[in-house]
Amino acid sequence: MNVFSSDTGFPGQNRGITQWYPEGRGQGCQRPSTPPKTPPQKTGLRGSLAALREKANVQDRLVEKLLQRVVSQDDIEDYLTHGDPSIQPGSSTPLSSKGPDLNLTAMANNFRQFNSRVGFLSAAADTAAYVYTWDTPTYTLSVLAVYSFICLSPQFLPALPITLALYGIFVPCYVARFPGASRGGRALVDKTDFAMQGPPLAPPKAPSPAKELSKQFVRNIRVVQNSMGAYTLAYDSVVDNLTPIANFSNLALSSNIFLLLIAGNILIAIAASLVSWRLIFLVGGWLLALTGNPWVLEQLQLASEHEVAKQFWYQNNARVVQLRHLITQDTVQDLAPETRLVEVFELQRVSQNGAWEAISFSPTPHDPMSSGRMTGKHPYGATASSEILPPRGWAWSDSNWELDRFNHDWVNERMIVNVHVETQGEHWVYDQGGQISSDYEYMGLRGVEEVGNARGPWRRRRWVRNVRRTSASS
Repeated sequence: MNVFSSDTGFPGQNRGITQWYPEGRGQGCQRPSTPPKTPPQKTGLRGSLAALREKANVQDRLVEKLLQRVVSQDDIEDYLTHGDPSIQPGSSTPLSSKGPDLNLTAMANNFRQFNSRVGFLSAAADTAAYVYTWDTPTYTLSVLAVYSFICLSPQFLPALPITLALYGIFVPCYVARFPGASRGGRALVDKTDFAMQGPPLAPPKAPSPAKELSKQFVRNIRVVQNSMGAYTLAYDSVVDNLTPIANFSNLALSSNIFLLLIAGNILIAIAASLVSWRLIFLVGGWLLALTGNPWVLEQLQLASEHEVAKQFWYQNNARVVQLRHLITQDTVQDLAPETRLVEVFELQRVSQNGAWEAISFSPTPHDPMSSGRMTGKHPYGATASSEILPPRGWAWSDSNWELDRFNHDWVNERMIVNVHVETQGEHWVYDQGGQISSDYEYMGLRGVEEVGNARGPWRRRRWVRNVRRTSASS
């Protein structure tokens, strides 16, 4: 990397000479430099197009720099190389993973286009805040009157979207297309005056995106920024307040709320036809609107400072403490962990010298009619019982393995045939003689006649041990 320093006009330096310093060294050789030539300024239509193109390039670079600080290039390369890690092989592709792949340029372009068209959301939010804060009481009361009419006569609810479309879209567009007579730039009647007769007097108006880097564009960026911040705060608030209740971190509290929700669901399903939902929505909407009225807020503030209100809140807090004590102390919970029985089969086979040799501790009994015996596969498993680990998410509840002395039961449960069950002694289950000729050839025998009623080359017995479920952290 070469570092250049331009002429600073210090004494002793020649004008027009650029000092060149190689990396890691002092001052190097000097070479003359020619002053840069100023490109000719374009005028007219071409100059305007070039300026707009340069402005768009600046916007693209600005948005790309912003997105690069949010999404690192390593994450993008890993996504493009390995794909979406949330999609499991063989599962259906979610809707969020359909469409073009991740691309910073496309993301910047989409963000710029979205930001230029998001102005109506800002207008809707301003209108809602204007109604809720009672800036114009008559306007808020008019909205509440319409709301009350819909609550008392819900059969007119389907007509509400049509009414909003007529008075919010068609009427303003007609007034803009057929303006009324004006004098001195002002309408003769009012600003909503329109012509009832004659041809159109103005071109039709259509909503257009905000021009890039205009005041509206910057205002939309601020709206998007504040909306993302408000959504983040609301999401964190809901998660912080709902998670301790719903994730069973407090078993007593979550269990009681779960039971209350089930009881409430059943009660609502039974008594829903008896409840006056119109009155509930009417009173609830008016109460919600009154919470934004400045006079109501002032009265609530004064009432909260009264001694009677303080005594009321103190009594309620005492009741809440008693309820929490009832939930935590008087709730009976089954805290005993789940236990199950794990089995393993000790397999032995006759060696060439006629002695039994240990093969493995296998999860299957390797009986004469099993698929492993039919295909000639060697039984898999551990060589010693101490090497056997409990299943994932479980732990041993017993210190040692215990021999299952009721070998008749597990033989009958698995419907194992062609075996000889030893009811005494070491409780082995032997193969009957003359079943698998290849095994007898391994023993050095030549045929079934030489064996007679002898036992087969394999024997097994069952060992059991209890396990208990452990927590995810352990």
